[in-house]
Formats: sequence, structure tokens, C-alpha cells
Amino acid sequence: MYLGLDFGTSNTSAAIYDGKQVRHIPLDPFNKEDVNILSSMLYITSTGQRFYGQKAINEYIEQMLGFLIQFEREEFGEIEMTFGDMTYVAQSHYLVEKNVPGRLFQYLKKYLNADFQTNVFGTYYKPYQLITLLLKHIKIVAEEYLAQELDGVILGRPVKFSEDEQTDRDFASNLELACHRAGFAQVEFQYEPVAAAFNYALTARQAENILIFDFGGGTFDVTVVRVEHGASDVLGLGGVPVGGSDFDRAIMHEKITPLFGRGMEVDGLPVSNGPYIELLNWQSIMQLNRDRHFLKILDDWIYYADDPRPFTSLRRLIKENHGFAIFREIERAKKALSAAPQATVTYKVPEVFEEEGEILIDQPITRQEFQELLINFSEKVFRAIDAALKDANLSYNQIDRVIRVGGSSKIPFFYQKLLQTFGEEKLLMRDEFKNVSAGLAVAAFEK
Repeated sequence: MYLGLDFGTSNTSAAIYDGKQVRHIPLDPFNKEDVNILSSMLYITSTGQRFYGQKAINEYIEQMLGFLIQFEREEFGEIEMTFGDMTYVAQSHYLVEKNVPGRLFQYLKKYLNADFQTNVFGTYYKPYQLITLLLKHIKIVAEEYLAQELDGVILGRPVKFSEDEQTDRDFASNLELACHRAGFAQVEFQYEPVAAAFNYALTARQAENILIFDFGGGTFDVTVVRVEHGASDVLGLGGVPVGGSDFDRAIMHEKITPLFGRGMEVDGLPVSNGPYIELLNWQSIMQLNRDRHFLKILDDWIYYADDPRPFTSLRRLIKENHGFAIFREIERAKKALSAAPQATVTYKVPEVFEEEGEILIDQPITRQEFQELLINFSEKVFRAIDAALKDANLSYNQIDRVIRVGGSSKIPFFYQKLLQTFGEEKLLMRDEFKNVSAGLAVAAFEK
């Protein structure tokens, strides 16, 4: 038996098809919204325990939220540096986290091609090796649920991991390697939007030209497909590496980083923008705590600023590991904007000791403001649609149906754009998180 697996940047789902009915695998019993959806997250504790999905989030928040991260210096030894005729001998060192209870990994799919290794409590992993752990867990859960061993997997992949062709091939190669190491003997890929078309073809009653608008957490994919008599013929493909996590970072940059001092002046000079770039990923926020040069600069900002409060807030953000929780609040507000004209990013950490500072975020964002942040992303998305239609040799008015899948496809801004382009009668919303895995299961049934 083959598993249909949609391993996403943000969420993962899996399914099988028996020729009559699609069954989804309950991958996460801790997900109160849908047990069939597993957040693509991994948490590894200092004692070697591994947690996945919502349980990974729960354990991380319980153990790490507000945890004061400290570092200790470890020596590499002596290194020689030669400049012209002179040789210097210097003592090299690096900083390691001290007494950290665990490490949380998110958006691993985005780093599939990265060649670096990360030290996880004495064991070094490349990103694809961490993905292997997630995939192995999924295989075990699926086999227990099905009560039989899986022979292989039909795995969804975006149309483009990267705009660069060689990088795109390297991404796919690393993902295939991760699947094999997770225990899948046979691994085949199918484009995620094509899989969505397979699922739609099961219920299509007439021949149609359909456009799959697949917008997830990490990528946007578009596919133009001719559906007829239960079969799907791919006419055009396109995509860009843009997704919901990019929108979260845009909100962080425009609405939240000014609360931590971005754009302020100290002693008549604007503060450096460099550290605020690191605030756009919660993982890199913690890395600022390793930068002793910056921490010294931050102390100077606090001392010399007319209003030191944003900088004391920044210090607590960096030192106490609040980045992940703040991004969760940003994501919550983003989702709320799909139903409301305004939402508020709220996060509070009170001051306990004098001059310690507090974190106080009570930042409203309107749907209009959010839509202005999406304009540049939208241009990339619709250029990809234009390219896919050109490949298919079809015009916009020759599309009979537009199927929206993926969490980001629910954003009203993109819905309105599609409405203006295709008309309301052509738009169809399928299960945004499980439609692709259902289509992959249909493809897997033929193996």
C-alpha cells in the first residue's frame, strides 16, 4: 500500500484511497481543530524526547516561554592567522546555550537545501535529517492506524521549491532522501496542485478546464488542468516560493518591530536596522542573544535613549525567548482578518523588577493595512498564473472552474482578486488543508 502524503511547510496531512472512498489518517490527537492535520513541527528535549505537531508546540511553550537563555564559552583551541610576514596565534571560542530544556523546529521544509548542521544537544543534524524524524513519525502513526506496513509514498511537492533550477532539483533530492531514510522503500512525487485536480476529477460531471490556486504556508502553486471522464490532463504549471509565513513576517516588520525601537533615534542618530531584520524569524531572534557586540550596543541604546522602553522590551524579547509566542499571536490576528475588518496583536509580559522593562503589544491592524502589505506578493502570484495560462494556451475566460486550496487561499484579498478576474460562479473552495493529500491518495491507489 502507498500513502498519499502532503508534507507542508506549516501543516501535514496523509490519506489513502480504496477506489471508493478517501480516508484521512488521524496524525495528531492533540489537534483540537482537526486530528487529521499535523503541524509540521518538531520539538526535541535536552533528554532526547521528541514531540510532534501540537504536542511539540505545547511542550515548547510550557518549557521555554520566558526561559532566560544563557550562554557559556567553549574553546576551540588555538588558531594561526598569517598577514604578510607576521603570524598571530589567537585563542578561538564559541558560545553554547546553557541549560536549555529543548529545541523547537518550524518551517523545516523551507530549509531542505541548506547545507549547515545544527547542534541539538550533542547530535548534529542537517535540516533534511530533522525532516526525516517527522516523516518517520508519520509513517509509524499511519501504519498503526492502518494495521499494515506501507510499501511507499506518493509525496506532494510544490511546482517550484526555488526559482533556480539546480536549487529546485536539490530540494527534491533531499526530500526524497529524507523519505527513504524514514523507511519508505518507494518514493514518488506529484505536484501538489495536480493532486488537488485528481481529487476534483472524482466528482467532476463534465469536461472542464480548471485552475488550481494552491496557496500554503511556504509556497504558491498554480496548475491548469483539463478534467474529463475522471481523468486529468495537466496543461500548464507555475509557482513562486511565497506563502503565509511571509505575510506573518510582513506584519512583524511593519506593525510590531517599531514597538521594539525600529526607526527610533538615539543621541540624534537612527538606530541600526540590522538587528530588526533578525526579528522577522523567531528562530533568529534568539541568535541575537549570542551577539555580545549587539547586546553592548543595546545597553547603550537603553542608557542614552530619551525613551528607553522600546529597547528594554527588545532586551526581554531577545533574552527571554518570547519570539515564537509573538509570531503565534501575529498568525492569530492574520487569520482573524479573514472574518473581521480589524484585529489586534496582543502580547504582554509585565515588569517584575525595576528597570527590567516590559513587553506590551496591543497593536491593531486593519484588513486594509494588511492588504497593502500583500500587494507585492499578489503581483508575484498573478504573474505565475499568467505564465501557467500561457503554457496551457488558454485565456482567463476559458477557465471553467477555479479551485482554491491551502490556508492562504482563504485570505479575502486574494479571493477578491480571483473574483474580479474569473467571476464568482467559477470559484470553488475545497478543504484547504486536506484536499491535496486526498488527491495524492487517489494517485497512490493506482500503484
